[in-house]
Amino acid sequence: MTTAISGLALTLPAERLHADDLGKVIVGGAILCALTGCIKQSRQTGSQRRMTPPRGNPTVRADQQALNYFGYDAGGADGVTGKRTRSAISRYQGYMGYPVTGQLDTYQRQTLVGAYNWAQSGGNATYPGIQGQELLRAYASHSRGGNYCQETGRCMGGGYPAPNNYGGPPGYPGGNGLPPQTGYGATGTMPAPAYPQPMPPLNAAPLPTQVMTTGGALAGFELPDSSGNRSITDHCQTVKMVSSANGGPVRSPASIVNPTQALDEQFCSASTYAVSSTERMLSGAQVTDEQLTQNCGQVVDFMAAETDALGTRPAADLLATAQQKIRQAAPDGNTQVLVQTGEVCLGYGYRTDEADVVLAASMLLVGAGARPYAELLGHHLRDGLGVQADAERARKWYETAFSSLDDGAAPVFLPSQSAQRVEIMRAALAGGAPAPVLTGASSAGAAPAPSALPSFNIGN
Repeated sequence: MTTAISGLALTLPAERLHADDLGKVIVGGAILCALTGCIKQSRQTGSQRRMTPPRGNPTVRADQQALNYFGYDAGGADGVTGKRTRSAISRYQGYMGYPVTGQLDTYQRQTLVGAYNWAQSGGNATYPGIQGQELLRAYASHSRGGNYCQETGRCMGGGYPAPNNYGGPPGYPGGNGLPPQTGYGATGTMPAPAYPQPMPPLNAAPLPTQVMTTGGALAGFELPDSSGNRSITDHCQTVKMVSSANGGPVRSPASIVNPTQALDEQFCSASTYAVSSTERMLSGAQVTDEQLTQNCGQVVDFMAAETDALGTRPAADLLATAQQKIRQAAPDGNTQVLVQTGEVCLGYGYRTDEADVVLAASMLLVGAGARPYAELLGHHLRDGLGVQADAERARKWYETAFSSLDDGAAPVFLPSQSAQRVEIMRAALAGGAPAPVLTGASSAGAAPAPSALPSFNIGN
């Protein structure tokens, strides 16, 4: 193991790897194989070396199935978001008149997957002659109580389905006005798209001004706890929408109204930056998502003992253990390849919404000496994303990151805004207990990425 790692490290330049060098390292997987013992395994089994099975996000897989059904080629429904999937999403967004971002927000996903479930259950049979992509528009009209045939006159034979407010042909909603495939009826999983509420009468009393937060329980409701399998991207989508409703994210400690929201905004800006960094690092490298999945899966295995103990062992103990593991893997002290690998897998984990990959990559980076990444372990422990929520343990990881920056460590997220970010996080952590968290609000339910977070320059 030592010989393999040392030999590879000696061939790498001191500066950051170029994209083609990185591609060779990731594709070959030699450094990760050395770490996880697959070199030894390959000697034992020859060409029959076991490969880590691809990991896929079920929400992304549902997106891909729906995109393919409506004619937007997303490739195989493997649950991994690649360039082909993002291109298909962009074409769908353009057709429906949405902002073309290549990433689905909650409403766009509800429409896409809701239309797919509706068509699969036979709801499209009431619109003769309407096929393919146009079914998306028919469903959008149908779900808000409209009648696409009457609105467009495009249905063959002039037959119009009955109004869909109270019953109607198969596939139409019942008295609650929601299709049965949305999760409010007998089958399906996706909620129906939400539409703006009617405006109050002009003579109505003005509504009180209210600052929204991602926390705050609703009296009378007890929602199921899904903390063990929550989506990071849906969580950040909720954070983004709340920030927008509040007039923008927190820009200074003095403007903090709710500590939970302030910390969530910094978490989501960091995860977005990590994704962008990974995309830049891999630009031009011929690395497929399947190869990244396999190699980052090896990082998960390598750091499993430490990430599994995040909720039970002190941060200082885990930090020492991770450092010892890295020293054993790279006895010459050259951890550059490990840091590079951790950075790639970190952004990939956030892009594919896999918390286990993110936690393992963060732990690898911290153990390799890049302590500012400990901020992410604090965020995940505080929000309970991929690990049981524990505010006190989270605070220790935050302190590890802040102390390293105070000692002169290079910022790893939004470098030009690093001092401002740390001030906001420190103030939020000192602002008392975070507001009560509504299960599924500050911890939204299942996948897609933020777009209205603080701007940054990847070149910084």
